[in-house]
Amino acid sequence: MPNRFPEKKFSAFVMPDGAVGQPLNAVNSDLNPVSETIEVLIQEGRLFYNGSRSVEATQTIRTGDWGWWYSDDMAAAVEPSSKVMIPEIVAETDEYIVIDKPSGMACQEAKKNSIPHVLAWWQAWSGEPPLHPVHRLDVPASGLVVFAKNPLVAYELGTQFQERTVGRAYRARLSDILSIEVDEEELIDAPLIHRQGKVWVDQAGKKARTRVRVLRRGASFDEVLVHLETGRFHQIRMHMSHIDAPIVGDVRYGGPRAERLYLHAAQLAFTTSSGERVQFESLPSWDL
Repeated sequence: MPNRFPEKKFSAFVMPDGAVGQPLNAVNSDLNPVSETIEVLIQEGRLFYNGSRSVEATQTIRTGDWGWWYSDDMAAAVEPSSKVMIPEIVAETDEYIVIDKPSGMACQEAKKNSIPHVLAWWQAWSGEPPLHPVHRLDVPASGLVVFAKNPLVAYELGTQFQERTVGRAYRARLSDILSIEVDEEELIDAPLIHRQGKVWVDQAGKKARTRVRVLRRGASFDEVLVHLETGRFHQIRMHMSHIDAPIVGDVRYGGPRAERLYLHAAQLAFTTSSGERVQFESLPSWDL
């Protein structure tokens, strides 16, 4: 599907800290290195500031402001920021779209719109009716996510997720070596409690089962493929921490600091409205 302005360059940005407190049009050259002004971009509907076209050229820049814009100069347009990225469209039909979400991007609006999200990107990119989320992927994680294009398909896909007939597998890099060997599988059966954004293992919690298979082994880490038998909040992240091998980059659950969370939704399979079973795969960025 072509974007709103197929003849122009679609780019992303995060406002630099040095611009905070200034009017938007005062940093025109930083955002847009070509001859176009912020006023022109706004007038022609080519600037989506914090995901919205409702923007004033003189409005004050806040910490972390983000967005997308269409440049009139294909060669001079800046490349996407490392913080605001552009999802890859893996598959698209009249009923759904499957995207490869980058790390650092939310699936939908979160934290008072302070984080770039897929729903805003879709409006900036396509101009079509809003997408309907049917499942989620943590902001620091990357990988395959499906969105419905109408409420009926959203209901059908949502039902598949609830009934656990959707096929999902994740790639992760763990910060330690597991007790099993390469190509062997381990089942983690540890109930989880989720309260006020926190998750921990507790026998009084809800059933949570995760299967982990070692794909390859490094000197001090394991690369694993993970299948969920249940779908609890932060299940993979907490279960990996529970077996003393937290995911690289998962500081929240005891993992070492890294440039990103090494968790990627690598496989996704579901049944379409016509009854066809479709499957998609994606490699994590660290494995490309």
